[in-house]
Amino acid sequence: EIPIAILSTKKPKDLAGLRIYFDAGSNDRYGFGPTNVEFSKQLKKSKFKHTFNYIKGGGHSWGTDSIQRAMQMSFPFVAKGFAGKPAEKTVKKPTEKPKAVKGRQSGAGK
Repeated sequence: EIPIAILSTKKPKDLAGLRIYFDAGSNDRYGFGPTNVEFSKQLKKSKFKHTFNYIKGGGHSWGTDSIQRAMQMSFPFVAKGFAGKPAEKTVKKPTEKPKAVKGRQSGAGK
């Protein structure tokens, strides 16, 4: 089902226990940024509880620091779900730029 169809087929009470989180980058090469901004606006207008983070400068690649910034916001959201804690209205933004992780580069063979 297309996510935007939720707005025409469900009511907020139907999804009361569902924790919704999504993010998108402003530089996403597939154009997901503006689409997700609009989806978030429509969810808010229809009173669906959700958390959306628009990552300025974020793209659509694992090889950028923007994906690490996104994970600093999304992982705590997911962890709280596993712990049975309610979702916060907003996800706290990371306070500093993530540090590079040492190790193999993505795609490196054995």
